[in-house]
Amino acid sequence: MAVYFLLTVILLGSLKSIPVYALNKHKNSDQSGPAGQSGKLPSSGALHNDGGTSDLIGCDRIEVEDVWVQGIPQLLTESAFRLVDVNQDGVLDVIMGFMTGTDGLNLPQVVCDIYFNGTHPCSGGLMALEGLTGRELWRHYSRHELFGVNCNVDIDQDGVLDCLGGGRAATFEAVSGKEGKLLWTFQNGDAKRRRSNFYTPQYIDDIDGDHVPDILAIQGGDPTAKPYSLTREAGRILLVSGATGQIIRWMSVPGKTESYYSPQVYFQVDGTKVVLFGTGGETHKGALYAITLQHLLQGKIEMARAIYTDNFKGVQTPPVLVDLTGDGVVDIVINPFNSTVVAIDGNTYSVIWNWTFPMSETYSTPGAGYYNDDDIPDFMVQFSFGPGFPVYYHAEVNIIDGKNGKPLLDHGIRSSLGAQSSQLSVSMEGKGHDLFLYWIGDCLGHEAEGGEFRFVNGTNVHEKSRSDLCKLRYKSKMFSKFLAVSSSIKPPGALIYYSEERIRQEHESWVNTSALAEEYLRKHPEAARLKAKQHNRKMRPKQHSSRFLKEDYLQGASVPKGQHSPGAKKGPSLQPQDDNHATRSRSSPTKKTSNNLSRQNETPHLNSDRGRQNLNKTPDNRRRQNVKEHPQPYNNNSGNKKRGGWSEQRSLPQAMKKRRRKKRHVGPHDDSGVQRLLSTGMIAPPTLAKDHPDYGHSMDVVFATYWIFPAKTKTLLTEDEKCVDKMMGEEAQRFDPGNKYYGLDHDAYGHVAEDECATKSHHQMNDDGVYESQSTFDAFNLHMGQMTVYRLRLKCTCSQVTNTTTDKRCAKMLPFENQHWPAYMGKKGDSHWFQAT
Repeated sequence: MAVYFLLTVILLGSLKSIPVYALNKHKNSDQSGPAGQSGKLPSSGALHNDGGTSDLIGCDRIEVEDVWVQGIPQLLTESAFRLVDVNQDGVLDVIMGFMTGTDGLNLPQVVCDIYFNGTHPCSGGLMALEGLTGRELWRHYSRHELFGVNCNVDIDQDGVLDCLGGGRAATFEAVSGKEGKLLWTFQNGDAKRRRSNFYTPQYIDDIDGDHVPDILAIQGGDPTAKPYSLTREAGRILLVSGATGQIIRWMSVPGKTESYYSPQVYFQVDGTKVVLFGTGGETHKGALYAITLQHLLQGKIEMARAIYTDNFKGVQTPPVLVDLTGDGVVDIVINPFNSTVVAIDGNTYSVIWNWTFPMSETYSTPGAGYYNDDDIPDFMVQFSFGPGFPVYYHAEVNIIDGKNGKPLLDHGIRSSLGAQSSQLSVSMEGKGHDLFLYWIGDCLGHEAEGGEFRFVNGTNVHEKSRSDLCKLRYKSKMFSKFLAVSSSIKPPGALIYYSEERIRQEHESWVNTSALAEEYLRKHPEAARLKAKQHNRKMRPKQHSSRFLKEDYLQGASVPKGQHSPGAKKGPSLQPQDDNHATRSRSSPTKKTSNNLSRQNETPHLNSDRGRQNLNKTPDNRRRQNVKEHPQPYNNNSGNKKRGGWSEQRSLPQAMKKRRRKKRHVGPHDDSGVQRLLSTGMIAPPTLAKDHPDYGHSMDVVFATYWIFPAKTKTLLTEDEKCVDKMMGEEAQRFDPGNKYYGLDHDAYGHVAEDECATKSHHQMNDDGVYESQSTFDAFNLHMGQMTVYRLRLKCTCSQVTNTTTDKRCAKMLPFENQHWPAYMGKKGDSHWFQAT
């Protein structure tokens, strides 16, 4: 099951080297968007011209400087980043999707009153940050999280590109890039599946004749479905009006299988437009299909051709589209979920090459760039190894030769956790000098150790995917790194970001939503009475839930200093949020005063876990130098909001000794919070003046991290399995009336054996921690962490030469407009390798 409800760098130059850009080695035409696509493209290999740059050497010395760092509480993201000049100041601004801690199906409206000052809806959306300062320019709220972002067309023709946002639970919207206002939201009843997600949409031709390019999108998946369940929601391909969001045509994917895929469009050599789409999931077979756009417009889905099939798992991650063969047609380099990276001829659909990493899976799109000195792009990939989603023992990063599909690194870059974000590249002058940027997650003192483990029986997928694996496996601490590798910078590479250096920054904007909820209950006794009545009601959150908990509501908490109490003059509205209402952008909070205390519905919620590993964050006083931190005034669609953290108590099996319920902790513990690595980030132009001496050697990178609280889980390692085997050998004791295990059946006794052995070895979370569990939920006690957005400047120079001591010189970074693979799904979010004209 694919559930994804849910993530850099700058450097030096000199004026006299600017003419070198005229010798740009990569001289293909741009095939990166519908409006700009040409019918035939020259090969990236054929036009990768050395151009007299053999005197270049690759940079090997990276310096990192903070441009700005922005802490944003109560939000998290797995979104792509897109660049648009929102405020028309000549500097590209950052647009990204986000999710809040209130995202879910059938949540009562009161959550928006409590945690977001009455802004409805409040579960997710898009936001724009000023490129120069990180200041928030606008924030648009939607019914659910938005993560698939395309900002390639000015829909309302106001001079600023607008953004499409695809997301959870049938949320698909067009938002003004200039003001953050809603332009339209997808509402078609017959074509809309309430629980299925939208992925990154693509613009196609103007089908309906209104002079606005129309849209190709896929809706699919059901986050409530269990792994290996036989019943799955069929994925749907939709053609949507770019101007209005109305359906032009829709159809189910072949075989009516599930789909979690962001589609692509490319040209055959004769100008025929071809659409690519994938089917299947983590535990269900699938395929990559090709169909002409004309057949799709005619509704002839039976004409789709399966060009790659996996009989066990699906095709979910977008490819890189780049011409490897030199025939003028892009080829398809893709990581199917199951163990393989494969290159497929875009003209004949024959396999060019493939490489398998046995017993592995991946959610990452390859990162494309030139690693060796030939004319064909190479591909950085990351695979996680283990029994399968969502349990992995370790991860490896490698670089695949685009010419023959073989690994270029003698040994993969191994880590205990890995990451589920995709890789980027910084394009450089000359052959084989590009920088590949990638994330890893690992455990302090146990780097790259790996090792087998399993969770105790009965641990659900949601809890597995949110576990603090470093603490459970090694009694250690999680960390993350963002690194740069090239042919001149040997693995694991140069450090760009290290979570241990950012602890203080990534916690200092956190605020306590538990205290906000308690204050609300104090001011609204009718809500408190309802909460007390519903306290013991079991809710059934969605698989992979990432937000919600159920607990005794906060005792002894107060609103943090300087924080106003939310909704002090409003009564609670406990009706479920309406997924069918038109989402509105606001300059001030909605002031609903309904006192309808309707029953709280079952509350599956939309998550962002998708089986990924988690990375820990802890408070500290360390701070990087030269950080410009800006306040958060913004012209947005809500009022100012306050944010906070969470906790949970988990009951043990009945045969175990009951634990006493403790007073709830109201803030993050010193070791609380697991960081998520879901959003890839984006390369951006340097914020330096063009005549700055470092300009040619510098590029910026923008990315986000966020942290949440872990699930309270237990794991079994090899020594624990021996303990369990010993207890199971003594199972006859459960038939003894005088024994504490008397009355347990076989399964219950096995569960107790696992639980006791994990407890004995301390492969479990501490009782006094702050946790989130799928088994409990309380709308009056939602807990939220902090998202932190970074803009860093990377400067890359050469330690081996200077312009005054040798006839060789240091390769510079290509201008941003010529960067080949600067973002998730490429420069324009369409999976095309970018070639400048």
